[in-house]
Amino acid sequence: MLTEVLKQVIGTMEILDHRGIEEEILRIAIQPELSAYNSSYVFLAMKHGLTLAAGDNKLMGKAKKLVEAISLGESTTL
Repeated sequence: MLTEVLKQVIGTMEILDHRGIEEEILRIAIQPELSAYNSSYVFLAMKHGLTLAAGDNKLMGKAKKLVEAISLGESTTL
């Protein structure tokens, strides 16, 4: 049953591309002192109206100032 649910979830996933938005990502990285890597996730969540889910508490503390964000522990209740 779990494998079927995971197949359905993966089947609906869309790959988001960061090309062409590097400047915006770096602008976000400078403000809350996030890495460019983490800022790319924050920016893509903002751009697409998504909730950011991550297990990194430091990232979550900074990201919550910019976008709706939940820790992976909280996401199991969705």
